[in-house]
Amino acid sequence: MAYEILVNQKSSEEVGRKFGVTRQAAHKAALRVWRSYLESIDCPEGWTSIELIVPPELKERFEKIQQQLLIKHSIL
Repeated sequence: MAYEILVNQKSSEEVGRKFGVTRQAAHKAALRVWRSYLESIDCPEGWTSIELIVPPELKERFEKIQQQLLIKHSIL
């Protein structure tokens, strides 16, 4: 379920129907995987990890800023 939501960008509702669970259950499964992924990332000393909730039209903007910073600081 998490793969469908996080990678294939399917909605929690759609994935829930596909797997026979509620939308909330599908969302929680994806959230557990996402949080586990975030915890596995080595954060440079002095940096912090945050989770943002933004409208769809700003998503790419924040991802681009993050990518630029990671490249600038030789983290990627």
